[in-house]
Amino acid sequence: IGVTLLILGLAFVRGIFEKTTGLAEEAFSSAEKEIQERMGATDRIYVSGGLRWVAEPGKPIGRLIGIQNFDEDLSATANFNVKIQPTDNKGDESWFTISQPGSVKTGETTTVPVEVRLQRGLPPGSSYSFRVIVTKNNEEYATQPIIVAVKE
Repeated sequence: IGVTLLILGLAFVRGIFEKTTGLAEEAFSSAEKEIQERMGATDRIYVSGGLRWVAEPGKPIGRLIGIQNFDEDLSATANFNVKIQPTDNKGDESWFTISQPGSVKTGETTTVPVEVRLQRGLPPGSSYSFRVIVTKNNEEYATQPIIVAVKE
């Protein structure tokens, strides 16, 4: 009986992980579609999900940052880097996990996944100011302010 219950439990857990993976892929796919639809021809960066992100402490949320490489040299490639810094001395950079874009050719667009995981114990309804900073070849390329709010 114990082995049967163990097998059924493992099958149940595996099913949950498969559904979670599918939901995550679907969320990033829709965010990437949003970036493609809404990023203007002259926008250097676009942040999916708007400029106010609501997160529950301890639970991750995902966002995408779209970056377009503009340069006069059409054959050039530039190295991009993304960081998110607090602007109100209350938030923490460690809340963000960012996949770096690396090299992007002139005229191309790339997307950068960002995971936000707020620490437990933050007061519900509080908000924190940050600045998304994109650098191109170690020089500031574009910035965007965002607010991260704790779910009430």
